[in-house]
Amino acid sequence: MASLTTNKKPNSNDVGPSPLFHLVPRAVWESLQSNDIYYPATYEKDGFTHLTADPALLLEVANHFYTGIEGDFIVLELDTRTLNTGEVKYEPAAPVGDQETKEKYDGVKETEEPLFPHLYGGIPKTGKCLVGTPLPVARDSSTGQFLSISYPIAQITPDLYVASSAAVSSKSTMKDFSNCTIASLELKSNNDAERRPLSFEPSSSYVVDLSDDDTLSTEIPVLGCLTFIDDSIQQGHKVIVHSTHGASRAASVVIAHMMFVNGFSLQQSLEAVKQRWSRAEPRPNFLSQLSELDQGDGHDPTVAMRAVADILNGGNGATGGSGTGNDKAPATLADDEIENVIEFDDDDVAPEDSDNEEEQTEFQPITNDDDAMRMAAAAKNDEDEMEEGAATTGLDQLPEEKIEERAKTIFRGHTDAVCCIASSPTSTLMVSGGCDERACLWDAVTGETKHVLGETNIKETVAVCSFNFDGTLVATGALDGSVMIWNVDDGSLVHALEGPEEDINWISWHPKGNVILAGSSDMLIWMWMATTGDCMQVFSGHSAPVTCGKFAPNGKLIVTASADGTAKVWNPKNGKCRYSK
Repeated sequence: MASLTTNKKPNSNDVGPSPLFHLVPRAVWESLQSNDIYYPATYEKDGFTHLTADPALLLEVANHFYTGIEGDFIVLELDTRTLNTGEVKYEPAAPVGDQETKEKYDGVKETEEPLFPHLYGGIPKTGKCLVGTPLPVARDSSTGQFLSISYPIAQITPDLYVASSAAVSSKSTMKDFSNCTIASLELKSNNDAERRPLSFEPSSSYVVDLSDDDTLSTEIPVLGCLTFIDDSIQQGHKVIVHSTHGASRAASVVIAHMMFVNGFSLQQSLEAVKQRWSRAEPRPNFLSQLSELDQGDGHDPTVAMRAVADILNGGNGATGGSGTGNDKAPATLADDEIENVIEFDDDDVAPEDSDNEEEQTEFQPITNDDDAMRMAAAAKNDEDEMEEGAATTGLDQLPEEKIEERAKTIFRGHTDAVCCIASSPTSTLMVSGGCDERACLWDAVTGETKHVLGETNIKETVAVCSFNFDGTLVATGALDGSVMIWNVDDGSLVHALEGPEEDINWISWHPKGNVILAGSSDMLIWMWMATTGDCMQVFSGHSAPVTCGKFAPNGKLIVTASADGTAKVWNPKNGKCRYSK
């Protein structure tokens, strides 16, 4: 059928990834067997199959050539990368059979010499070059006029849609969204043909440029995309994710959305998306990226990407870089220690920044308890003393016996200020560390000291402490850079981990195994196998002390933040930074 494009002529050996369309009578197409190759009725006279590269002109083409042909028509959408039945050439306008082409098309500028995509071959009935199912065409039965083409768009969730570039440029397709605001997330390939502009004014836009071909596909910035989706939905917008066909790039993003927000595995997400968007077919490189994010064990479906958004503030570019910094060969994480579940609890969401914390902090009495009233009043009236350097919370206004009455247990094993405390996930044990250069294991119910850790080993203030996943080991980190692993049962030192030379600012255990992270003022993040003492990775990339960090609850990602003002997401297996903001 007749065709037209306003794009510049592509390389003769590569027609590029632009979608091509062909208008065909439904009865003709459906009469073909699965292994047949379709040729239009005028193929023998014309010598080629007419295609259309610009979807905005399909109706114009149809109404010029085919109003006299009765019956339903459909539109075939073709992927030029897998169209191998013949060469596609962009050539000057040619007649369709005996009917001359139009002299002027509405979508073509006066100064342009339009070129037409001509396929020197047929279209296979079941070829991979066919994208999705044929597109319906509406006609006026009385005049034969072609009224509209239903370009593909699908609702994945109540507020999330996936579409092709043809759909978002079609006014008739987008008319159903006239009563809502739309956020546009476009995934462009650096080889894409020039597209028609959006047929709507988006409330916000996020455009991702990447490579997408058989030999190299750059990674999609998943966190950036999902942050944009989540923020837009929270603001009350509908979100449309679109790419050339919507089959690979756009489909990959909505699949990732299903994985993160619904807790589905990759397979579950792909199947769920395919039920609504049959053309979903992520390319191998994107599938590989999604498999790394796979949440196969599932998680709480209330988990949302806002936690990651708050940490990364919409981090998007993938950055490389692996740390070295130690002489030992890195050990390898066991497969069962890196689970396929990624979840960020709502409790992890950072509170919104306050421009004036003092104005927001108000001590309002909410009880008739005299002691509590005095505490609130004392805290509010201590502002002058705080400015003079006096540290007070109002507790010093209460007699000591009142404090003891309020505490279920009081532990008095330290001889100096206590800097950190952690509870066991499996028992009533607590561990605390302090400026007295030791850590104490004690019972939270009885207050009894079980073990004093580090009386001869620890040489500086214990700044951080933490139990492992099953409560059998405790880790302590001190201001001299030392990280030590202790046996909970007998209080013995298991390993003094080597590496950091400056303050340990935080530690984080792997949620399913005995792997531990530590962030240091030496600007590095260290990871060890706690049971052997072997250093597994050193993550390098921050330019100031690493002030906080944590394993994701699956153990498959690490998030860190630094005094340099950046937050980073790391792959614990290879030590590479995946995202930075």
